[in-house]
Order: sequence, then C-alpha cells, then structure tokens
Amino acid sequence: MELGVIANSAASEQSAIHMASAFSAEARLVLAQEKVDEKSNEITATPKLIDMLNLKGATVTFDTMGCQKAIAQKIIESDGHYVTAVKGNQKSLCKAIKDHFNNFFDMKNNKNVDVSVMEGASLNRLAKRECLVTDSIDWLKMKDDWVGIKSCVAILSRRTINGKESTEYRYYINSRPANAEQDNKIIRSHWAIENSFHGFLMWYSMKMMVVFMPNMAMIKHVVMNKLRIAQSHYPRKISLKGLRKSAGWNDDSLLSILCQRI
Repeated sequence: MELGVIANSAASEQSAIHMASAFSAEARLVLAQEKVDEKSNEITATPKLIDMLNLKGATVTFDTMGCQKAIAQKIIESDGHYVTAVKGNQKSLCKAIKDHFNNFFDMKNNKNVDVSVMEGASLNRLAKRECLVTDSIDWLKMKDDWVGIKSCVAILSRRTINGKESTEYRYYINSRPANAEQDNKIIRSHWAIENSFHGFLMWYSMKMMVVFMPNMAMIKHVVMNKLRIAQSHYPRKISLKGLRKSAGWNDDSLLSILCQRI
C-alpha cells in the first residue's frame, strides 16, 4: 500500500485552518486527518496521524515537511517504509545527495545506480521523468542519523508545455532497497495525490466560519471517499464531477452514493 501524507488549508476571513491528511494512493481514499495547531505546523501533527494508521508493509510518502528524523523513526517502528523529499529544511543532507548524483544523469551505466525512465503526453504537454536510485550510500556521512535509510533517489523531470521546456531536479531519501522503476512510480503517485486531492477539494466553498472548518474538512473527506467508491462501481465510466451532478439532479443517484460502504 502506498500512503501519501499531505497538508491542506481552508481559508476564512479570520485565519486559516491547516489539516494533515493521509491519502491512500491505491484506494484513492482519505484514511485519516489531523488538525494542525495554530502555533505549530504539519511536523507536530504528522506523528499523531501516523498513530491512527496501521502502517505494516505500507510505504509512506511526504513532501519536504515530512523530512524529519523523528518521523522517519516512527514509521520504521510502525513496520512501514518512507520515501520523503529532501530540500532546504535539511540543507546538508540535500547538498550531499545532490552532489553525489550531479554527474550520474550523464553516466547512467554506473553499476551502483539503478535507472528508470517514465514518459507521458497529453494534448499540449510532454513529460519525461528519469529516476536514479542507489543503495551504495557509504558516502552519506549523516546516514546514521536517519533510522532505516537504505537508498537515495534523484529525479530529473522534464516538461514541455506548448513548446516551452522546463527542467526540475528533486531528491529523496528512502527506507526501501534501490528499485528505480518502483520508486519512480511511488514518487509519481505522490504528486498524483497532490493534484487529485487538492483539485477535488477546490470545488467546495471554503468560506465558512473557522470553528466549523475541521468538521467540514472531515465531511469533505467522507464525501470524497463515497464518490470514489461509487465511481469504481458505476456501470459506465464517469468523472467525479459527473457523479456530483448526478447526485444533485437525481435523488436515487444521491441515495446510491450515500449508501456506499467505506
């Protein structure tokens, strides 16, 4: 099971409510959520979120906010795995990984590096993702600080949109052995979570009183889960937007969606 931990916020006229949510990439369901304290951030909410879940055999993905030693340790102690992005919040770690992979994108036959390439295209967009992974990490001086770390990952993402090309490098630490094809898919699924999860929440009006926002966020997650399940059992291919419209136009359709068991 792949599980992405992501953060979202709901703005109001008073302040913003921030929630940390666990989203299953395979089931496409929200499994748990935790409100972030006003004077804190996602780092303090994430351990509480992890405590709600059975992580045995699961791979947990994070963006930069989850790149914390205590969080990595907690996941390993829960019999799970982690794949977490490394950026400015761990400057020394990020620099070490970046420097190590710096020349490998031009030396893909290196025996210590596993390589996977994914390509995709849409109407006006081309994308190519090169994933390099190594579990030969004796060069990483701070490896002993990260419980369970087994490999490091570098992603080179090239996008061409309407003829304009952009390039981005991203770096990760991983508690799984090197497997570039698998890691490329896992990391890609996290970004799919970001897009589908936040994209879905955008349709719902966020202009509510702050006191109601945590409950409303939970209701939205339940609604999203119901729609996802109903979509998977629908007799023909239908979008989530189409299901919402059907529920609004037809009471039988609404009742059918509400009766789906999670």
